[in-house]
Amino acid sequence: FFFIYYLRYPQVFFFFRYKFVDSFDFQSSHTPPSSSDPIHLTAPNVRFTPLEEIIIMDDFGSTEKLLPHEHKHKHDANRKFGEKQPNQCRDPLFVILFYMQVATIIITASVLGGAALGAASRSEGKTTDSTVSSIGLLYLVLTVGIFCSGFSYMGLIIAMKFSNSLIQIALTAQLTSSLLLSLVALVLGQVGFAILGLVSFAVGVCYACVVWSKIPFAAALLDVAVRGVRANMGISLVSYGLVAVAFLYTMTWSIAVSGVYYAETCDSASGKCDGNGPSGAVVFFLFLAYFWTLQVIQNTVHVSVAGTVGTWWFAPEEAGSYCSRAVHDSFYRATTLSAGSICLGSLLVAIIQTLRYFVEQMRRDEDSILTCIADCILSCLESYASYFNRWAYIYVGLYGYNYVTAGRNVMELFQARGWSSVVSFDLVSGAMFMVSLVIGFCCGVVGLIFEQLVPSWFAFMGEGAGTIAFFVSFAIGLLLTSVIMSVIASAVNTVIVCFAEDPAIFEVNHPQLSENLRVAWRSAYSEEFFL
Repeated sequence: FFFIYYLRYPQVFFFFRYKFVDSFDFQSSHTPPSSSDPIHLTAPNVRFTPLEEIIIMDDFGSTEKLLPHEHKHKHDANRKFGEKQPNQCRDPLFVILFYMQVATIIITASVLGGAALGAASRSEGKTTDSTVSSIGLLYLVLTVGIFCSGFSYMGLIIAMKFSNSLIQIALTAQLTSSLLLSLVALVLGQVGFAILGLVSFAVGVCYACVVWSKIPFAAALLDVAVRGVRANMGISLVSYGLVAVAFLYTMTWSIAVSGVYYAETCDSASGKCDGNGPSGAVVFFLFLAYFWTLQVIQNTVHVSVAGTVGTWWFAPEEAGSYCSRAVHDSFYRATTLSAGSICLGSLLVAIIQTLRYFVEQMRRDEDSILTCIADCILSCLESYASYFNRWAYIYVGLYGYNYVTAGRNVMELFQARGWSSVVSFDLVSGAMFMVSLVIGFCCGVVGLIFEQLVPSWFAFMGEGAGTIAFFVSFAIGLLLTSVIMSVIASAVNTVIVCFAEDPAIFEVNHPQLSENLRVAWRSAYSEEFFL
Protein backbone atom coordinates (compact mmCIF):
# COMPACT_ATOMS: atom_id res chain seq x y z
CA PHE A 1 0.00 0.00 0.00
CA PHE A 2 2.74 2.45 0.98
CA PHE A 3 4.88 1.43 -2.00
CA ILE A 4 2.02 2.11 -4.44
CA TYR A 5 1.19 5.40 -2.73
CA TYR A 6 4.88 6.34 -2.78
CA LEU A 7 5.03 5.82 -6.55
CA ARG A 8 1.60 7.25 -7.32
CA TYR A 9 2.35 10.78 -6.11
CA PRO A 10 5.68 12.34 -7.14
CA GLN A 11 5.50 14.97 -4.40
CA VAL A 12 5.54 12.17 -1.80
CA PHE A 13 8.75 10.88 -3.37
CA PHE A 14 10.44 14.28 -3.09
CA PHE A 15 9.01 14.77 0.40
CA PHE A 16 10.63 11.61 1.80
CA ARG A 17 13.81 12.27 -0.16
CA TYR A 18 13.97 15.71 1.45
CA LYS A 19 13.31 14.43 4.98
CA PHE A 20 15.62 11.42 5.06
CA VAL A 21 18.29 12.01 2.38
CA ASP A 22 18.84 15.67 1.59
CA SER A 23 18.52 16.77 5.23
CA PHE A 24 21.07 14.15 6.34
CA ASP A 25 23.56 15.20 3.67
CA PHE A 26 23.02 18.83 4.52
CA GLN A 27 23.56 18.40 8.26
CA SER A 28 26.69 16.33 7.75
CA SER A 29 28.36 18.79 5.39
CA HIS A 30 27.04 22.20 6.37
CA THR A 31 29.10 24.88 8.08
CA PRO A 32 27.60 28.24 9.05
CA PRO A 33 28.68 31.31 7.10
CA SER A 34 31.43 33.42 8.58
CA SER A 35 31.24 37.14 9.04
CA SER A 36 33.87 37.56 6.33
CA ASP A 37 31.73 35.85 3.71
CA PRO A 38 32.10 38.10 0.63
CA ILE A 39 28.44 37.82 -0.36
CA HIS A 40 27.46 39.88 2.67
CA LEU A 41 29.26 42.91 1.25
CA THR A 42 27.22 45.80 -0.08
CA ALA A 43 26.40 45.51 -3.76
CA PRO A 44 23.56 47.93 -4.50
CA ASN A 45 23.78 47.56 -8.31
CA VAL A 46 23.41 43.78 -8.44
CA ARG A 47 20.20 42.72 -10.24
CA PHE A 48 20.59 38.95 -10.51
CA THR A 49 22.84 36.29 -9.04
CA PRO A 50 22.10 32.55 -9.08
CA LEU A 51 20.66 31.21 -5.85
CA GLU A 52 23.91 29.49 -4.88
CA GLU A 53 25.09 33.05 -4.07
CA ILE A 54 21.84 34.94 -4.25
CA ILE A 55 21.98 38.66 -3.64
CA ILE A 56 18.81 40.53 -2.76
CA MET A 57 18.83 44.27 -2.19
CA ASP A 58 17.04 45.74 0.80
CA ASP A 59 16.17 49.37 1.48
CA PHE A 60 19.71 50.12 2.69
CA GLY A 61 21.51 48.55 -0.25
CA SER A 62 22.77 45.56 1.74
CA THR A 63 22.72 42.01 0.47
CA GLU A 64 21.53 38.77 1.98
CA LYS A 65 22.15 35.11 1.27
CA LEU A 66 19.39 32.67 0.45
CA LEU A 67 20.84 29.24 -0.36
CA PRO A 68 22.44 26.38 1.57
CA HIS A 69 26.22 26.11 1.30
CA GLU A 70 26.32 22.54 0.12
CA HIS A 71 24.67 23.43 -3.22
CA LYS A 72 27.72 25.08 -4.82
CA HIS A 73 27.71 23.80 -8.36
CA LYS A 74 30.62 25.71 -9.85
CA HIS A 75 29.56 24.99 -13.42
CA ASP A 76 26.19 26.69 -12.75
CA ALA A 77 27.52 29.55 -10.61
CA ASN A 78 26.97 32.26 -13.19
CA ARG A 79 24.31 30.57 -15.26
CA LYS A 80 20.81 31.87 -15.78
CA PHE A 81 18.68 28.86 -16.64
CA GLY A 82 16.04 30.71 -18.63
CA GLU A 83 16.56 33.08 -21.57
CA LYS A 84 14.02 34.46 -24.00
CA GLN A 85 14.03 32.43 -27.20
CA PRO A 86 13.66 33.72 -30.77
CA ASN A 87 10.13 33.93 -32.14
CA GLN A 88 9.75 30.72 -34.09
CA CYS A 89 7.47 27.69 -33.98
CA ARG A 90 8.55 24.93 -31.58
CA ASP A 91 7.89 21.24 -32.28
CA PRO A 92 5.77 22.04 -35.38
CA LEU A 93 5.23 18.40 -36.36
CA PHE A 94 3.03 17.73 -33.35
CA VAL A 95 0.78 20.74 -33.84
CA ILE A 96 0.21 19.57 -37.44
CA LEU A 97 -0.73 16.10 -36.18
CA PHE A 98 -3.02 17.65 -33.57
CA TYR A 99 -4.96 19.74 -36.08
CA MET A 100 -5.21 16.73 -38.38
CA GLN A 101 -6.92 14.67 -35.67
CA VAL A 102 -9.24 17.57 -34.79
CA ALA A 103 -10.19 17.91 -38.46
CA THR A 104 -10.77 14.15 -38.64
CA ILE A 105 -13.16 14.25 -35.67
CA ILE A 106 -15.08 17.21 -37.13
CA ILE A 107 -15.38 15.58 -40.56
CA THR A 108 -16.46 12.29 -39.00
CA ALA A 109 -19.12 14.04 -36.94
CA SER A 110 -20.37 15.89 -40.04
CA VAL A 111 -20.48 12.85 -42.31
CA LEU A 112 -21.55 10.05 -39.96
CA GLY A 113 -23.12 11.88 -37.05
CA GLY A 114 -26.27 12.95 -38.87
CA ALA A 115 -27.50 9.39 -39.39
CA ALA A 116 -26.95 8.49 -35.74
CA LEU A 117 -28.74 11.61 -34.49
CA GLY A 118 -31.61 11.00 -36.91
CA ALA A 119 -32.02 7.44 -35.65
CA ALA A 120 -32.02 8.67 -32.06
CA SER A 121 -34.68 11.28 -32.88
CA ARG A 122 -36.93 8.72 -34.56
CA SER A 123 -36.66 6.34 -31.63
CA GLU A 124 -37.23 8.91 -28.92
CA GLY A 125 -39.40 11.45 -30.67
CA LYS A 126 -39.50 15.19 -30.12
CA THR A 127 -41.68 16.78 -27.49
CA THR A 128 -42.28 20.29 -26.37
CA ASP A 129 -41.25 19.24 -22.86
CA SER A 130 -37.67 18.80 -24.03
CA THR A 131 -37.66 22.35 -25.40
CA VAL A 132 -39.05 23.73 -22.16
CA SER A 133 -36.50 21.80 -20.10
CA SER A 134 -33.64 23.09 -22.28
CA ILE A 135 -34.74 26.71 -21.84
CA GLY A 136 -35.16 26.30 -18.08
CA LEU A 137 -31.75 24.67 -17.75
CA LEU A 138 -30.19 27.44 -19.86
CA TYR A 139 -31.63 30.11 -17.55
CA LEU A 140 -30.33 28.19 -14.53
CA VAL A 141 -26.81 27.92 -15.98
CA LEU A 142 -26.68 31.62 -16.83
CA THR A 143 -27.99 32.69 -13.42
CA VAL A 144 -25.67 30.42 -11.46
CA GLY A 145 -22.74 31.48 -13.68
CA ILE A 146 -23.33 35.16 -12.84
CA PHE A 147 -23.46 34.46 -9.11
CA CYS A 148 -20.47 32.14 -9.38
CA SER A 149 -18.38 34.92 -10.95
CA GLY A 150 -19.09 37.15 -7.95
CA PHE A 151 -18.40 34.35 -5.46
CA SER A 152 -15.14 33.52 -7.24
CA TYR A 153 -13.96 37.12 -7.07
CA MET A 154 -14.75 37.23 -3.35
CA GLY A 155 -12.91 33.91 -3.00
CA LEU A 156 -9.80 35.47 -4.55
CA ILE A 157 -9.95 38.35 -2.07
CA ILE A 158 -10.34 35.93 0.85
CA ALA A 159 -7.47 33.80 -0.46
CA MET A 160 -5.28 36.90 -0.61
CA LYS A 161 -6.24 38.30 2.81
CA PHE A 162 -6.38 35.05 4.79
CA SER A 163 -4.09 32.75 2.82
CA ASN A 164 -2.29 31.40 5.90
CA SER A 165 -5.50 30.50 7.76
CA LEU A 166 -7.05 29.13 4.57
CA ILE A 167 -4.23 26.62 4.04
CA GLN A 168 -4.33 25.59 7.70
CA ILE A 169 -8.09 25.02 7.55
CA ALA A 170 -7.77 23.01 4.32
CA LEU A 171 -5.06 20.78 5.80
CA THR A 172 -7.09 20.23 8.96
CA ALA A 173 -10.23 19.50 6.93
CA GLN A 174 -8.43 16.81 4.95
CA LEU A 175 -7.35 15.08 8.16
CA THR A 176 -10.83 15.39 9.67
CA SER A 177 -12.47 13.90 6.58
CA SER A 178 -10.09 10.90 6.65
CA LEU A 179 -10.90 10.27 10.30
CA LEU A 180 -14.66 10.64 9.77
CA LEU A 181 -14.65 8.26 6.79
CA SER A 182 -12.76 5.64 8.79
CA LEU A 183 -15.26 5.98 11.67
CA VAL A 184 -18.20 5.66 9.27
CA ALA A 185 -16.63 2.54 7.75
CA LEU A 186 -16.16 1.10 11.24
CA VAL A 187 -19.80 1.76 12.15
CA LEU A 188 -20.91 0.06 8.93
CA GLY A 189 -18.77 -2.95 9.75
CA GLN A 190 -16.20 -2.39 7.00
CA VAL A 191 -13.15 -3.11 9.14
CA GLY A 192 -10.70 -3.22 6.23
CA PHE A 193 -11.69 0.21 4.95
CA ALA A 194 -11.66 1.55 8.50
CA ILE A 195 -8.07 0.36 8.99
CA LEU A 196 -6.97 1.88 5.69
CA GLY A 197 -8.68 5.14 6.69
CA LEU A 198 -6.89 5.20 10.03
CA VAL A 199 -3.56 4.48 8.35
CA SER A 200 -4.24 7.30 5.89
CA PHE A 201 -5.13 9.56 8.81
CA ALA A 202 -1.91 8.67 10.64
CA VAL A 203 0.19 9.35 7.55
CA GLY A 204 -1.67 12.62 7.07
CA VAL A 205 -0.97 13.67 10.66
CA CYS A 206 2.76 12.98 10.19
CA TYR A 207 2.76 14.92 6.95
CA ALA A 208 0.87 17.84 8.55
CA CYS A 209 3.36 17.98 11.44
CA VAL A 210 6.26 18.24 9.00
CA VAL A 211 4.74 20.79 6.60
CA TRP A 212 2.97 22.96 9.18
CA SER A 213 6.03 25.19 9.45
CA LYS A 214 6.03 25.56 5.64
CA ILE A 215 2.52 27.03 5.58
CA PRO A 216 3.67 30.68 5.86
CA PHE A 217 5.77 30.32 2.72
CA ALA A 218 2.92 28.58 0.86
CA ALA A 219 0.58 31.36 2.00
CA ALA A 220 3.00 34.01 0.76
CA LEU A 221 3.22 32.23 -2.60
CA LEU A 222 -0.58 32.15 -2.79
CA ASP A 223 -0.79 35.86 -1.94
CA VAL A 224 1.69 36.80 -4.68
CA ALA A 225 -0.03 34.54 -7.22
CA VAL A 226 -3.49 35.97 -6.49
CA ARG A 227 -2.18 39.52 -6.84
CA GLY A 228 -0.58 38.64 -10.16
CA VAL A 229 -3.83 37.15 -11.46
CA ARG A 230 -5.96 40.02 -10.13
CA ALA A 231 -3.72 42.49 -11.94
CA ASN A 232 -4.46 40.60 -15.18
CA MET A 233 -7.96 39.22 -14.69
CA GLY A 234 -8.39 38.93 -18.44
CA ILE A 235 -6.58 35.60 -18.16
CA SER A 236 -9.74 34.27 -16.50
CA LEU A 237 -11.67 35.07 -19.68
CA VAL A 238 -9.10 33.05 -21.62
CA SER A 239 -9.68 30.14 -19.24
CA TYR A 240 -13.46 30.29 -19.51
CA GLY A 241 -13.22 30.58 -23.29
CA LEU A 242 -11.08 27.45 -23.48
CA VAL A 243 -13.53 25.63 -21.20
CA ALA A 244 -16.26 26.52 -23.70
CA VAL A 245 -14.05 25.17 -26.48
CA ALA A 246 -13.58 21.95 -24.51
CA PHE A 247 -17.36 21.65 -24.11
CA LEU A 248 -17.97 22.17 -27.84
CA TYR A 249 -15.29 19.66 -28.72
CA THR A 250 -16.81 17.14 -26.31
CA MET A 251 -20.17 17.51 -28.02
CA THR A 252 -18.56 17.15 -31.46
CA TRP A 253 -16.55 14.13 -30.36
CA SER A 254 -19.67 12.49 -28.91
CA ILE A 255 -21.49 12.94 -32.22
CA ALA A 256 -18.49 11.49 -34.09
CA VAL A 257 -18.34 8.46 -31.78
CA SER A 258 -22.09 7.90 -32.16
CA GLY A 259 -21.74 8.13 -35.93
CA VAL A 260 -18.86 5.65 -36.03
CA TYR A 261 -20.68 3.12 -33.85
CA TYR A 262 -23.91 3.52 -35.82
CA ALA A 263 -22.11 3.11 -39.15
CA GLU A 264 -20.30 -0.03 -37.97
CA THR A 265 -23.18 -1.74 -36.14
CA CYS A 266 -26.41 -0.64 -37.82
CA ASP A 267 -28.01 -0.92 -41.23
CA SER A 268 -29.10 2.55 -42.31
CA ALA A 269 -31.88 1.14 -44.52
CA SER A 270 -33.58 -1.14 -42.00
CA GLY A 271 -32.34 0.55 -38.84
CA LYS A 272 -31.36 -2.78 -37.28
CA CYS A 273 -28.21 -2.82 -35.18
CA ASP A 274 -26.51 -6.18 -34.85
CA GLY A 275 -22.88 -5.54 -35.83
CA ASN A 276 -19.77 -6.02 -33.71
CA GLY A 277 -18.85 -2.36 -33.57
CA PRO A 278 -15.69 -0.57 -34.73
CA SER A 279 -12.25 -2.17 -34.51
CA GLY A 280 -9.98 -1.72 -31.54
CA ALA A 281 -7.66 0.59 -33.49
CA VAL A 282 -10.54 2.93 -34.32
CA VAL A 283 -11.72 3.01 -30.71
CA PHE A 284 -8.14 3.66 -29.54
CA PHE A 285 -7.81 6.59 -31.95
CA LEU A 286 -11.15 8.08 -30.85
CA PHE A 287 -10.24 8.07 -27.17
CA LEU A 288 -6.68 9.19 -27.85
CA ALA A 289 -8.05 12.16 -29.81
CA TYR A 290 -10.37 13.09 -26.95
CA PHE A 291 -7.78 12.85 -24.18
CA TRP A 292 -5.19 14.63 -26.32
CA THR A 293 -7.48 17.57 -27.07
CA LEU A 294 -8.48 18.03 -23.44
CA GLN A 295 -4.83 17.92 -22.38
CA VAL A 296 -3.92 20.52 -25.02
CA ILE A 297 -6.69 22.85 -23.82
CA GLN A 298 -5.69 22.43 -20.19
CA ASN A 299 -2.00 23.02 -20.88
CA THR A 300 -2.75 26.02 -23.09
CA VAL A 301 -4.33 27.65 -20.05
CA HIS A 302 -1.28 26.70 -17.96
CA VAL A 303 1.20 28.17 -20.47
CA SER A 304 -0.89 31.35 -20.88
CA VAL A 305 -1.00 31.88 -17.12
CA ALA A 306 2.75 31.26 -16.82
CA GLY A 307 3.51 33.85 -19.48
CA THR A 308 1.16 36.41 -17.94
CA VAL A 309 2.38 36.03 -14.35
CA GLY A 310 5.99 35.89 -15.54
CA THR A 311 5.54 39.21 -17.36
CA TRP A 312 3.99 40.69 -14.21
CA TRP A 313 7.05 39.46 -12.28
CA PHE A 314 9.73 40.75 -14.68
CA ALA A 315 8.00 43.68 -16.45
CA PRO A 316 4.92 44.83 -14.45
CA GLU A 317 4.39 47.85 -16.71
CA GLU A 318 3.16 45.42 -19.39
CA ALA A 319 0.89 43.46 -17.04
CA GLY A 320 -1.17 45.88 -15.02
CA SER A 321 -4.67 45.93 -16.55
CA TYR A 322 -7.62 43.61 -17.06
CA CYS A 323 -6.78 42.72 -20.65
CA SER A 324 -3.14 43.69 -20.56
CA ARG A 325 -0.56 43.17 -23.25
CA ALA A 326 0.82 40.30 -21.16
CA VAL A 327 -2.48 38.40 -21.42
CA HIS A 328 -2.72 38.93 -25.17
CA ASP A 329 0.91 38.07 -25.92
CA SER A 330 0.97 35.03 -23.65
CA PHE A 331 -2.19 33.56 -25.18
CA TYR A 332 -0.88 34.29 -28.69
CA ARG A 333 2.40 32.48 -28.01
CA ALA A 334 0.61 29.54 -26.39
CA THR A 335 -1.67 29.05 -29.40
CA THR A 336 0.91 29.68 -32.13
CA LEU A 337 4.66 29.58 -31.44
CA SER A 338 4.48 27.17 -28.48
CA ALA A 339 1.50 25.15 -29.66
CA GLY A 340 3.74 22.33 -30.87
CA SER A 341 5.43 22.01 -27.49
CA ILE A 342 2.04 21.92 -25.80
CA CYS A 343 0.81 19.24 -28.21
CA LEU A 344 3.92 17.09 -27.67
CA GLY A 345 3.71 16.96 -23.88
CA SER A 346 -0.06 16.56 -24.01
CA LEU A 347 0.26 13.63 -26.43
CA LEU A 348 2.53 11.74 -24.03
CA VAL A 349 0.00 12.05 -21.20
CA ALA A 350 -2.93 11.29 -23.54
CA ILE A 351 -1.34 8.03 -24.71
CA ILE A 352 -0.94 6.90 -21.09
CA GLN A 353 -4.52 7.95 -20.28
CA THR A 354 -5.87 6.02 -23.26
CA LEU A 355 -3.95 2.88 -22.37
CA ARG A 356 -5.15 3.20 -18.79
CA TYR A 357 -8.75 3.55 -19.96
CA PHE A 358 -8.52 0.26 -21.86
CA VAL A 359 -6.88 -1.46 -18.89
CA GLU A 360 -9.67 -0.25 -16.61
CA GLN A 361 -12.23 -1.63 -19.06
CA MET A 362 -10.41 -4.97 -18.95
CA ARG A 363 -10.52 -4.90 -15.14
CA ARG A 364 -14.28 -4.38 -15.22
CA ASP A 365 -14.71 -7.38 -17.51
CA GLU A 366 -12.23 -9.66 -15.76
CA ASP A 367 -10.19 -8.36 -12.87
CA SER A 368 -6.83 -10.07 -12.38
CA ILE A 369 -3.48 -9.41 -10.77
CA LEU A 370 -1.91 -8.58 -14.16
CA THR A 371 -4.48 -5.94 -15.05
CA CYS A 372 -4.21 -4.52 -11.53
CA ILE A 373 -0.42 -4.21 -11.86
CA ALA A 374 -0.75 -2.69 -15.33
CA ASP A 375 -3.28 -0.15 -14.04
CA CYS A 376 -0.95 0.76 -11.15
CA ILE A 377 2.07 1.21 -13.47
CA LEU A 378 0.11 3.36 -15.92
CA SER A 379 -1.27 5.41 -13.05
CA CYS A 380 2.26 6.07 -11.80
CA LEU A 381 3.47 6.98 -15.29
CA GLU A 382 0.55 9.37 -15.74
CA SER A 383 1.33 11.10 -12.44
CA TYR A 384 5.01 11.51 -13.24
CA ALA A 385 4.32 12.75 -16.78
CA SER A 386 1.79 15.29 -15.46
CA TYR A 387 4.21 16.37 -12.75
CA PHE A 388 6.96 16.92 -15.34
CA ASN A 389 4.59 18.83 -17.63
CA ARG A 390 3.49 21.10 -14.81
CA TRP A 391 6.98 22.58 -14.47
CA ALA A 392 8.13 22.23 -18.07
CA TYR A 393 5.25 24.28 -19.39
CA ILE A 394 6.14 27.17 -17.10
CA TYR A 395 9.46 27.55 -18.93
CA VAL A 396 7.58 27.20 -22.21
CA GLY A 397 5.33 30.11 -21.19
CA LEU A 398 8.12 32.23 -19.73
CA TYR A 399 10.82 31.89 -22.37
CA GLY A 400 9.41 29.99 -25.36
CA TYR A 401 11.60 26.88 -25.14
CA ASN A 402 10.63 23.69 -26.88
CA TYR A 403 9.16 20.96 -24.72
CA VAL A 404 12.28 18.87 -24.06
CA THR A 405 14.59 21.82 -23.40
CA ALA A 406 12.06 23.49 -21.11
CA GLY A 407 11.67 20.35 -18.99
CA ARG A 408 15.42 19.80 -18.75
CA ASN A 409 16.19 23.42 -17.84
CA VAL A 410 13.55 23.76 -15.14
CA MET A 411 14.61 20.51 -13.47
CA GLU A 412 18.26 21.62 -13.61
CA LEU A 413 17.16 24.89 -12.05
CA PHE A 414 15.58 23.14 -9.07
CA GLN A 415 18.54 20.81 -8.66
CA ALA A 416 21.15 23.54 -8.86
CA ARG A 417 19.25 25.72 -6.42
CA GLY A 418 18.65 22.82 -4.05
CA TRP A 419 14.89 23.28 -4.34
CA SER A 420 13.77 19.67 -4.82
CA SER A 421 12.27 19.79 -1.34
CA VAL A 422 10.62 23.17 -1.88
CA VAL A 423 8.57 22.08 -4.92
CA SER A 424 7.49 18.87 -3.14
CA PHE A 425 5.14 20.63 -0.70
CA ASP A 426 1.86 21.17 -2.54
CA LEU A 427 -0.19 22.93 0.11
CA VAL A 428 -2.03 25.36 -2.15
CA SER A 429 -4.06 22.88 -4.22
CA GLY A 430 -5.92 21.60 -1.15
CA ALA A 431 -6.89 25.13 -0.17
CA MET A 432 -8.06 25.91 -3.71
CA PHE A 433 -10.19 22.75 -3.79
CA MET A 434 -11.78 23.70 -0.47
CA VAL A 435 -12.62 27.16 -1.81
CA SER A 436 -14.15 25.54 -4.89
CA LEU A 437 -16.32 23.29 -2.71
CA VAL A 438 -17.53 26.22 -0.60
CA ILE A 439 -18.39 28.31 -3.68
CA GLY A 440 -20.08 25.28 -5.25
CA PHE A 441 -22.21 24.94 -2.11
CA CYS A 442 -23.13 28.64 -2.27
CA CYS A 443 -24.17 28.20 -5.91
CA GLY A 444 -26.29 25.23 -4.84
CA VAL A 445 -28.07 27.46 -2.35
CA VAL A 446 -28.66 29.98 -5.15
CA GLY A 447 -30.28 27.18 -7.18
CA LEU A 448 -32.58 26.36 -4.25
CA ILE A 449 -33.59 30.01 -3.89
CA PHE A 450 -34.43 30.38 -7.58
CA GLU A 451 -36.34 27.10 -7.49
CA GLN A 452 -38.66 28.83 -5.04
CA LEU A 453 -38.72 32.18 -6.85
CA VAL A 454 -39.09 30.93 -10.44
CA PRO A 455 -40.64 27.42 -10.27
CA SER A 456 -41.38 27.41 -14.03
CA TRP A 457 -37.64 26.93 -14.71
CA PHE A 458 -37.70 23.66 -12.81
CA ALA A 459 -41.13 22.26 -13.76
CA PHE A 460 -39.55 19.58 -15.98
CA MET A 461 -37.69 18.17 -12.95
CA GLY A 462 -40.92 16.97 -11.36
CA GLU A 463 -40.87 15.90 -7.72
CA GLY A 464 -37.68 16.66 -5.85
CA ALA A 465 -36.98 19.68 -8.04
CA GLY A 466 -35.32 21.48 -5.13
CA THR A 467 -32.79 18.71 -4.58
CA ILE A 468 -32.05 18.43 -8.30
CA ALA A 469 -31.69 22.22 -8.60
CA PHE A 470 -29.22 22.24 -5.70
CA PHE A 471 -26.97 19.52 -7.10
CA VAL A 472 -27.08 20.88 -10.67
CA SER A 473 -26.19 24.36 -9.40
CA PHE A 474 -23.50 22.87 -7.15
CA ALA A 475 -21.92 21.05 -10.10
CA ILE A 476 -22.01 24.19 -12.27
CA GLY A 477 -20.46 26.31 -9.51
CA LEU A 478 -17.79 23.73 -8.78
CA LEU A 479 -16.83 23.45 -12.45
CA LEU A 480 -16.63 27.21 -13.07
CA THR A 481 -14.76 27.88 -9.83
CA SER A 482 -12.31 25.08 -10.54
CA VAL A 483 -11.32 26.91 -13.73
CA ILE A 484 -10.35 30.03 -11.78
CA MET A 485 -8.62 27.99 -9.07
CA SER A 486 -6.62 26.11 -11.69
CA VAL A 487 -5.44 29.51 -12.92
CA ILE A 488 -4.33 30.35 -9.38
CA ALA A 489 -2.55 26.99 -9.03
CA SER A 490 -0.67 27.63 -12.29
CA ALA A 491 0.20 31.12 -11.05
CA VAL A 492 1.59 29.70 -7.79
CA ASN A 493 3.84 27.28 -9.71
CA THR A 494 5.00 30.16 -11.90
CA VAL A 495 5.86 32.23 -8.82
CA ILE A 496 7.95 29.34 -7.46
CA VAL A 497 9.94 29.11 -10.70
CA CYS A 498 10.39 32.88 -10.96
CA PHE A 499 11.50 33.10 -7.32
CA ALA A 500 14.11 30.43 -7.98
CA GLU A 501 15.11 32.04 -11.28
CA ASP A 502 15.38 35.74 -10.39
CA PRO A 503 14.22 36.97 -6.95
CA ALA A 504 16.22 40.20 -7.19
CA ILE A 505 14.13 41.63 -10.02
CA PHE A 506 11.00 40.97 -7.94
CA GLU A 507 12.55 43.06 -5.14
CA VAL A 508 12.90 45.91 -7.63
CA ASN A 509 9.43 45.63 -9.19
CA HIS A 510 7.35 44.61 -6.14
CA PRO A 511 9.36 45.49 -3.00
CA GLN A 512 6.61 44.91 -0.41
CA LEU A 513 5.55 41.54 -1.83
CA SER A 514 9.21 40.56 -2.11
CA GLU A 515 9.77 41.40 1.54
CA ASN A 516 6.74 39.33 2.58
CA LEU A 517 7.99 36.41 0.50
CA ARG A 518 11.48 36.58 1.97
CA VAL A 519 10.17 36.75 5.54
CA ALA A 520 7.99 33.71 4.88
CA TRP A 521 10.98 31.92 3.34
CA ARG A 522 13.03 32.54 6.48
CA SER A 523 10.20 31.21 8.62
CA ALA A 524 9.76 28.05 6.56
CA TYR A 525 13.36 27.12 5.74
CA SER A 526 15.41 28.66 8.52
CA GLU A 527 17.01 25.32 9.37
CA GLU A 528 17.91 24.31 5.82
CA PHE A 529 18.60 27.67 4.19
CA PHE A 530 20.25 30.88 5.24
CA LEU A 531 18.64 34.14 4.28
